[in-house]
Amino acid sequence: MRNQQGSSEKWAGIPVERPTTMRRWLWPILAATAISHNADADFTSAYKNYREGKFAEASAEFMELAQLGHGASQFNLGAMSVRGEGTEKNTAIGVGWMLAALENGYDGMTAEKVSGFKNSLNTEQKAQADSVVARYGKAAIERNALPGTYSRTSACTQFSQPERETLAEPTYPLNALSTRQDGIVVLQFTVGIDGLARDPHVLIGLPAGIFEEPTIDAVLKSRFIPATRNGEKVAARETLRMTYSMEEGGRLWDVRAIKKISAAAELGDPTGMFIFGLLGTLDRTLNVPPDKARDMILSAAQAGHPQAQYWIAEQMEIARLCGGDDKRKLWLKPAARRDVNAQIDLVRMYLAATPEQLNIDEIKSLLSTAANSDSAYALKHVVALYAMPPVPTLADKAAALAAVPRLRKYDDSLDPHINEVMATAYAANGDFKNAVTQEERAIKKARKLYWNTIQMDERLAAYKESRVLTGNLFDVPPTKEPLPEVANEIDDCSKKKGGCGRRARDRLETPTGSHISH
Repeated sequence: MRNQQGSSEKWAGIPVERPTTMRRWLWPILAATAISHNADADFTSAYKNYREGKFAEASAEFMELAQLGHGASQFNLGAMSVRGEGTEKNTAIGVGWMLAALENGYDGMTAEKVSGFKNSLNTEQKAQADSVVARYGKAAIERNALPGTYSRTSACTQFSQPERETLAEPTYPLNALSTRQDGIVVLQFTVGIDGLARDPHVLIGLPAGIFEEPTIDAVLKSRFIPATRNGEKVAARETLRMTYSMEEGGRLWDVRAIKKISAAAELGDPTGMFIFGLLGTLDRTLNVPPDKARDMILSAAQAGHPQAQYWIAEQMEIARLCGGDDKRKLWLKPAARRDVNAQIDLVRMYLAATPEQLNIDEIKSLLSTAANSDSAYALKHVVALYAMPPVPTLADKAAALAAVPRLRKYDDSLDPHINEVMATAYAANGDFKNAVTQEERAIKKARKLYWNTIQMDERLAAYKESRVLTGNLFDVPPTKEPLPEVANEIDDCSKKKGGCGRRARDRLETPTGSHISH
């Protein structure tokens, strides 16, 4: 253990908590998901910096997690404070961090031992220690950082979340059928006041790159009961899980990878805890108590898992709509370092601020990072903001056009916004021929989904006259026509990547045993 400033033997023996070690057999599973397998990078990075003697960097990283209530990071700050590593040596502050860590669930040192440390302090030092606990102990973290106990069943008179009405049946990809591949997708999307889904993005794809497209297409064709706030219909996000299984019965436990992720979660691996906790909140067949599932996600978020932090921020939004405090930024900022969904949401939050509060440099930095991703959701919003920005200083026509080739690979998706955003990028750069082609394709898709295309029609007319219209591409007006029942017609598989296979209702008639559940 390094001791930068020659602390006493009493403090030199305090260990610094290490990150959870991920077992090698888990890496292939997590590497195949559509989320970062470097999920605990913050805590791992902080510990690595500490071991390399980079105490200032380690202290800053531990501090960010400590503010979210991560007990191990709080304890490490305490150990570093009493030894003067990366900060001015202060025994009282160090003991305060240790006491806060115990309150927040850290069990690497007994309460009796830390109490003994506190008893060795004088009156003034004890007051300093207590001040740290007052700011970062359990009560303070619950008040300032945690999402509270809101759930679908809790009393929230102001806001009700969307509900599923009729779900379209996705196709089982042929390449997955041929290899007898199981899979899971957790999708998030916006339900408009007309009950139609828009703007989907993937939270989990397991394994990556196989089941996401049929899930997105099915959700876009589905029907939902809109959310309400104070009795009025409002657009709001919904989360849906679909399981693709070659096993009869369709239970989530039958997907082989989940058993390994469950084991990782029990070992305290943040990625395992996030995936298993999130699936546990969405599927009762896992038999995970709701409180335990939520605690898994929260623990992963506090340890620095970006997708878990993004999920907590989403729960903060629900709590805000239910009349609670807005704590989203506290979680979105660290999540946005590595999660593209968080990057886009943070940009949207910043753009909703008053003009004098806008931080254009930070917004540009977030957009630049997201522009380098392969996420259709992120690329759509980045290109739209570059080509048709609500703030003129964000305009970057060249960057919008440069991102189009990466967005084009999602052209087979039923999502009309893919094509409309590409049309906007072309139009912003004076290429109205391609803008017309893409806008026409967007309108064709939108009409199949029964979207209101009035704004799309106006843009198409403008592009035909070599004009550009401004406005929010994602602010789609509600459809005015009565929605027909969901039609599970057979898709044209000739252009689908990997083709497409039979639907869930055919499973008893085929030898494959393929099954889709949600």
